[in-house]
Amino acid sequence: TVAPAENLVQTDGFQSQYVRLGGVRTHYVTAGTGPPVVLLAGLASSVYASWRRVLPSLAESFRVFAVDLPGQGDSEVPAREYTFEYSMEALAEFLDALSLEAVNLVGASAGGLVALGTALRYPQRVERLVLIDSVGFGREITWGLRLATLPLVGELAVMPKRWLIMRTLRQNFVDPGCISDDLVEEFYRVRKRPGVKAAVLSVLRHGVTLKGIKPSLVLKDQLQQLQAPTLIIWGGKDKVLPLAHAFIGQRSIPNARLHIIRDAGHDPVTEQPVEVASVVKGFLQCSPV
Repeated sequence: TVAPAENLVQTDGFQSQYVRLGGVRTHYVTAGTGPPVVLLAGLASSVYASWRRVLPSLAESFRVFAVDLPGQGDSEVPAREYTFEYSMEALAEFLDALSLEAVNLVGASAGGLVALGTALRYPQRVERLVLIDSVGFGREITWGLRLATLPLVGELAVMPKRWLIMRTLRQNFVDPGCISDDLVEEFYRVRKRPGVKAAVLSVLRHGVTLKGIKPSLVLKDQLQQLQAPTLIIWGGKDKVLPLAHAFIGQRSIPNARLHIIRDAGHDPVTEQPVEVASVVKGFLQCSPV
């Protein structure tokens, strides 16, 4: 069943809805007409925080579905372990619930790993794949996230405090001018929701150690099997995941395209939305590879 969402930060012209996935009330925003495009955000983010600056442009050409997977954004946060396996299962359920046979899949950061894993597991369901500063190509990751996997340190690091959110966002951007008050407030609103702190720590501790991203989540050896035409977008000054990962993906995925956004950090969607939207639309609309 699908029902309208209440009391959310709205993006003009977009319809905010809920659908139940395995009993979990799951939030998504949809708009536009055309081929379906599903957007997956990164860790501890939301539809609004991640995609608000590109949603209107993408909706001019596509039917866009920006999804808060369970434990994220405005979706329910059941008390459970949060793994990438669970996120992939939830995404497959989402596609089934909305009768989406095959989609263009766009994932950022941790959402990129979910998108990549889904394209490998369900190749018939992914027409084209866009990975933006994505997890999955190597073990290296910022020390801040490694340390957050430690007892107590992690609990302090993910507390819903505006100054902590500001510190995290400063690491994500080249231009601190991108950190608007409404962006900080949106992250704060999401972070203080019941259960979110535990969910974020669960994702981190299942995927990261002091040595970096766990080997089981580095999919380099599987990338040759990827069937979907793939575009990799990367911020040239990403301090969270190194630019070297983008080149690993480009070399390992058959016929992958790479677009580096020079003056962007880990979140080029927010920092350079016009360029990101243009590149994504051009890739999704081009002739079959």
